[in-house]
Amino acid sequence: MLIVSAIKAVVGWFVLMLISTNLVGLVVRGLVPNKAMDDLEKEAQPVIQDAIDTPRGSNKFLTLLFVVVTLIFLYTLYYFLNLGVVAATLMLMIARAPDLLWEINTGTRITKVNTPKGVVYTVGSILHWGALLVMWLSVR
Repeated sequence: MLIVSAIKAVVGWFVLMLISTNLVGLVVRGLVPNKAMDDLEKEAQPVIQDAIDTPRGSNKFLTLLFVVVTLIFLYTLYYFLNLGVVAATLMLMIARAPDLLWEINTGTRITKVNTPKGVVYTVGSILHWGALLVMWLSVR
């Protein structure tokens, strides 16, 4: 029985990691301004400025839509599973936020070479792996 709950926890954690990482990415990227785009907008020709301004309304709508989708997703997890799974999902979302903000600010993806260091990123790693423990405890 212990092996079955461990398999459920690992598979569930992996699925939640994929879904929650993408949801938090869509929401945060819509909420946090991108410095590179702002610089481009200031220096760009009028035609390029119009191309940048055109999708701003749809970006706000999509960000709001994905905030609602995230809330529905969390409620669905609570309704069909339990609060522990919701806690694990929130831990994964919070753990992704510092890396995502770093990627937005620098404009580059995190690799083994340029991994940011510090307390915030250490806490993010602890939350990320702690979510697996919470997931295991919630599916037992």
